[in-house]
Order: sequence, then C-alpha cells, then structure tokens
Amino acid sequence: MFCMMASFNFNLSHFRSVAEAERHYLDHHVPLARRLPGLRQYVIGRTVDFGGSPADRYRAAVLVFDDADAFRGAYRSDVGRELRADEKRLIADAIVTFADTQQILPA
Repeated sequence: MFCMMASFNFNLSHFRSVAEAERHYLDHHVPLARRLPGLRQYVIGRTVDFGGSPADRYRAAVLVFDDADAFRGAYRSDVGRELRADEKRLIADAIVTFADTQQILPA
C-alpha cells in the first residue's frame, strides 16, 4: 500500500471564516477526493494536542492507494487535477509525507 499523509490549515484568504472553509472542505473537497481513481482508504480528522505533541495544524488526512503508480495516476486524472486546483485555494501550511506501507491488521 502507498499512503499520503497530510496535516494542514485552511487558507483563510479565500474564505470568510474557518467555519466557511470547513464547510467547503466537508461539502466539496472530501467528496471530490473520494472520487479519486484507485483510492482504497480515506481518513480525515482534526488534529489534537496529545501527550506533549502540540497540534500545529488544524486538519489531517490519510489517503491510501495500492502503490505509488496508482497514486500518481489518481492525481493525474481529471478528478486529481480538479482536486489539486481546489487544494491550492483551500489548503495552507501543509506538511505531506508519503509512505510505502504494509497492512498488519486486520489479518
């Protein structure tokens, strides 16, 4: 499996408030991302302070594909191009990490 993990803030220069950006994220961006070809798992959430680790970003997301080629193909698709354009408007201060992973559970 190939995972893209991102933590990010909203780009408030394009939205009147965090609430408006959040609505756009949940009502437009997330449904668009769900349409990425080859997407196997998709997890989103708000970051939290935990155990001495501060939440320095507002949101986080994990997208899982079969492999790096599937990820590349998804982001080169029409949906992927539309998603990237929306990311440029919606997302700020992103930290993105990629991982070649293996599933341990469920067995």
